[in-house]
Amino acid sequence: MTPREIRLAAYTDAGTAGGAERCLMTILAGLPPSFRVTVVATDAAVAETIADGCGAEEITLVEPPARFYDAGAVAAHRRALRRLGPQLCLVNLRTPYTGLHATVAALLVPRLHVVAIEHSSLHSRSRAARALKRMTSRRLAAHIAVSEYTARTVAADAGFPSGRMIVVPNGVPEPSGGTTELGLRRPVVGAVGRLDRLKGFDVLVDALAQLPEVTAVIAGDGPAREALERRARDRSVADRLEILGWQQEIGPFLRSLDVFVLPSRLEGLPLALLEAMATKAAIVTTDVGGVREAVVSGETGLLVPPDDAPALAAAIGQLLEDEQLRERLGARARDAWLARFTAQRMQKSYAELLTGLLHHRRRPLPPGRSADRGAGQATRISPDPNMSCSSCRTDRCILFQRVAESLVRGIRAKSRTMGETSEIISRSLCPEAKRRYIALSALSCTGVL
Repeated sequence: MTPREIRLAAYTDAGTAGGAERCLMTILAGLPPSFRVTVVATDAAVAETIADGCGAEEITLVEPPARFYDAGAVAAHRRALRRLGPQLCLVNLRTPYTGLHATVAALLVPRLHVVAIEHSSLHSRSRAARALKRMTSRRLAAHIAVSEYTARTVAADAGFPSGRMIVVPNGVPEPSGGTTELGLRRPVVGAVGRLDRLKGFDVLVDALAQLPEVTAVIAGDGPAREALERRARDRSVADRLEILGWQQEIGPFLRSLDVFVLPSRLEGLPLALLEAMATKAAIVTTDVGGVREAVVSGETGLLVPPDDAPALAAAIGQLLEDEQLRERLGARARDAWLARFTAQRMQKSYAELLTGLLHHRRRPLPPGRSADRGAGQATRISPDPNMSCSSCRTDRCILFQRVAESLVRGIRAKSRTMGETSEIISRSLCPEAKRRYIALSALSCTGVL
């Protein structure tokens, strides 16, 4: 008997293909043949990269939101999803507050199971964004994080229980074999990643100044390249720093290093780290994000504090001076990768979860029910001081809760909701509250807020 076709829409609003998009590509490539995948994206190049990598036959492009209060973007995303008619929508969130418009739009499509994947944790100063994150989270069919740390911090920042989230660790395929002839003076330490501040390569340059016999090489590119090269000249290490740009095959590059370095300031569960583990690399990494869930200091690598060039230099020096330690840490790192972080393990977890949603092993929670309560227990939305207007800070801005409570009680008819909206707006609200609510009212009348 031929398995029934499962239509899945995979959404990303990334402007460039980074680690989160590579992870999505690997997930989609490992789904069973019964899945028919459509990549929905705001950037054509990113959509094509993901589709080529996972074998998706269809791409749908949508316009990105122009601003946070962009009800038109939500409506456009919803129309696109309704045309596709998927049973599942996988929203790939490179940061917690990206993809909110798509998440809302997907939740507005009847009988669509919406799954969100959190790849990293970033704080938002926007109360409206955090409130919308809370509201959408409890309506998801599944809310996934790539690490325990990501689950805790995303939930804490938005203000919902981390127990709602499922942790599925990232996984990477076996890197290609062989080595790369770097043509550099040994010893060589190397790193992989986008050249921006969060990756901390400036700290690696500072550490290099304390390692006079060492050459550093980075496989990657990005907006901070010129600043990094200028910093290397200022530290008199420009002759010992090589930036190769992105490498087509990362396995040979990693196997050519004496030590792999990850000096990041922020991470979820970085793919470059997992690839280094798979190649038996001796690893020095900062203790940030979900890194310590993969690397145990002294067992599978060495952990150092972020933004600490002397500690980074000392750890690199320790490994370079002890070949046996490098080999032991590298072998144990590969064992850890085989046990927990292979692409096959990650793909199997996602395939089982997504298939299970359609077989009703876990259903999306209806509006008004919390994942933290028993089945059938409705949760009344009480006034939340965080929703008060940042301009006037008066009780009038509890209008958001009034409409939400009305919807939870069952008032779903557009005419009645919009009538309430008009009545509230007419009560001399401050200009900021009017602007915010007029934009959000298009979402409120459909039952998401």
